[in-house]
Amino acid sequence: TAYEMLRTLGGCSADELETIFKEWNKGALDSFLIEITGKILGQKDNIAKNNKSMVEVILDQSGSKGTGMWTMEEAARRGVPAPTIAAALEARYLSALKKDRVSASQVLAGVHP
Repeated sequence: TAYEMLRTLGGCSADELETIFKEWNKGALDSFLIEITGKILGQKDNIAKNNKSMVEVILDQSGSKGTGMWTMEEAARRGVPAPTIAAALEARYLSALKKDRVSASQVLAGVHP
């Protein structure tokens, strides 16, 4: 995604990304998703009063209630492809492995700004 590329490869802060998305929304990329992305990136942590962007303090880990798995099981039973739900479910499972992702990041080389 543009956010991930600008954040990881470009080394942009959330504040810089907020400005970028708001500028994009003034031009050819004017859309609801670009608009709300800029607004989200501009949200600050009002609870801790640390002036950090919320996207920097929210833990990148999700839980699961099982509804995605049930949906995939039902899709398989009915012979209906559901690749988008499968991809979302896979991302959720990977997200839940926060400790493993942190450990792997210490060993594996990746892209660094």
